[in-house]
Amino acid sequence: MSQTVCAYCGVGCKFEYINDKLKGVKDYPSNQGMSCAKGMSQPQTIHTNRLLEVQYRDSIHEIFRPSTYKDSFQYIAEKIKQTTNPDRIGFYLSGQMLNEDYYVANKLAKGFVGTANCDTNSRIYIASAVVCYKKSFGMDYVPVRMEEIEHCNLMILIGANTAEAHVVLHNKIKKAQKKGLKVVVIDPRFTLTAKSADLYIPLKVGTDIDLLNLLAII
Repeated sequence: MSQTVCAYCGVGCKFEYINDKLKGVKDYPSNQGMSCAKGMSQPQTIHTNRLLEVQYRDSIHEIFRPSTYKDSFQYIAEKIKQTTNPDRIGFYLSGQMLNEDYYVANKLAKGFVGTANCDTNSRIYIASAVVCYKKSFGMDYVPVRMEEIEHCNLMILIGANTAEAHVVLHNKIKKAQKKGLKVVVIDPRFTLTAKSADLYIPLKVGTDIDLLNLLAII
C-alpha cells in the first residue's frame, strides 16, 4: 500500500493505492475519504496522457522526435550559447514546482543566462488574487480553510465552477447548503454550479469589476 495526492485539481485529495485501485484517505482534511470520478480514473488514464520520454523538434512545423536527457540538455545549452542577446531567451516555469526549484530556476535565468524574462503560470493566473489578498489582509495568504464552509452563512463564487472543476469541494458546499448555507454564483455562464446556487447573477463579460465596485459602495 502507498499513498499519493490526486493530480487533477487544487483540492489536493489524498488517496491510498491498494491492489491497483485508489481509495480516499478518511483522516485527510482535504477530502476525508471522498473522491470524484476524475480522481478515481487515474489508474486507467495515467499511462495514456503522460509523456514517458523526452522529445524535441527543430521547429513548430515538424513532428516531435525521441531524444534523451543528455542530448536535450546539450541542445538547450547550445541554443543558449548561440543567442547573443539574453533578452531573446525566456523561462516559463510550472506552478507545480517547489520554492527551492523556483529559486534555482530564477538564478539560472537571471543570474547565469542574464535574462529578466522569467515567469511562472502561478504568478500570471493568480496575480489579481495576490493583489486583493495584500490589500484586504496585508499579505499574500489565503486566510480560510475548507472546514470553515460548515460555519459560514453566505458563500459567493465569482467565475468559479466548483461542480465541474473541484467536485469534492462542491459536495462539501452542497452539504452545507442543506444546513442553511446560502450560495451566490456570479458568472456569465450558467454552469452546474450556478444551477445549484440560491442566487445566480449572470453578469456580462467584462463587468465584474463594475459589479464589485457597486457592492463596495453599497
